[in-house]
Order: sequence, then C-alpha cells, then structure tokens
Amino acid sequence: MIRLSRYLIAGTALAAVAGVGVPGHGMLTASAQTGTGYKIVYSQQYCTDGSYSCSSPGSIQNLRYADVSLWSYSGAMGATPDAATIECGTYYIDGQGDDHFDALYASVGPQGYGFDGGMTWGRAAASPGANETWTAAQSSFNVGGSDPITGVLASAAGSGTTDNVADVLTSGSATISLTGWFYDYNFDTGVYRTHVKYGSLTCSVSSSRAYFIEYSEALASTNDPS
Repeated sequence: MIRLSRYLIAGTALAAVAGVGVPGHGMLTASAQTGTGYKIVYSQQYCTDGSYSCSSPGSIQNLRYADVSLWSYSGAMGATPDAATIECGTYYIDGQGDDHFDALYASVGPQGYGFDGGMTWGRAAASPGANETWTAAQSSFNVGGSDPITGVLASAAGSGTTDNVADVLTSGSATISLTGWFYDYNFDTGVYRTHVKYGSLTCSVSSSRAYFIEYSEALASTNDPS
C-alpha cells in the first residue's frame, strides 16, 4: 500500500526542500497581516472516483491534490485578491519504486510577502465578520493569476460554506485549472525538479466526495496566517 501519510498536504514537503509555501498555511508575513480583507482556502486530497481506493501502486495515478488559497489585505470584501496560491497535482511511482508528486503551481502576489510576483484578477469574498470560531462561513470566488517564475497561468472558481473550527468545506465546490511548466517532487530522494514538462491540469474541491486530507476555511481577515 502507498503510505498516504507521505502525501498529506503536498506543499509541506515542498516547503522544506524548495521554499514553496504550504497551501493555506502562513504565506503572509507579519507586515501583510492588516486584520482586514479576507483569507479563503479550499484544499483537498482525493481519489478521482470519489472513493478511498487509490492508495495502491496500481491506482495511485488516480490520487489528486487541489488547492486554491486567496488573500486580500486591502480591507475590501469582494476585491481582487492581493495574493493567491493555486495548485493541482497528481501522484505516480517510477521504475525504481519511488513515489512522486507531479504538479502545476502558481504563487502570485507581492514578492516581499513570499510570493513570486505576477498579476491576479477576478473577485472573491467571505462572510463579513467570519473568524476561526465560525462553523458556517460562506465564500465565493472567480479568480486567476499568472506566476512569472513558474510560468503557470491559473484560474479557480467556486463557492461554498466552511466550518472554520474543523477546517472543512461543508457545502459547495471549486474547480481549478492551470497551464504551464510542471514540477516534480520525489518523496524518496527529496529531489525537486522544475520545468519537467509543459501542459495543463484541472482538479477540484468538493464537499460531496470522500477525501484523505482537507484544509478549508473562509475568514473576513488576514490577521491569522495559519
């Protein structure tokens, strides 16, 4: 069986070896935390058939990771995000038996705050006043971004209700699409490679499917960077 604990939030491993921010976890520095605006995160690791049956070597290609994380620290609800990380990833085992994560990733926003620069567009909003104690925070977004470093063009659209205490999406969904250069991470050797191939990938987050790991929340503040 594939050791799924190795795949819990793909960005965790990448943060250690390549400086890639962990989706939804502390991308903003203290200087960016104004206590206004919004922070919206929809992320999930799942099987494409909605089951728990893609953890074997013969089915690992059906395992997906999806993430969209948005921040606005301008104080305007419904504004274009000041920063976004958007990612879709797949998993495979190579001829040596090593486990890999193969993905497209965009980190768009001010470089001084740990992002890659580039431009974001679109709109997003969360329930006014929503904080970490809310169990039914609503959010919606239709956004995109272009990462000048990874060369990835990304878009994400969705809406739903999150339980900010349990950090799960209780209703709703999101669709994510990316085009550009893939990166590849080998979990066994720790080797991280960029620009391995050019292509497109889509993934999604849904409250109606089974999943291995989820981290989702919608806050009316960027004050909490966790």
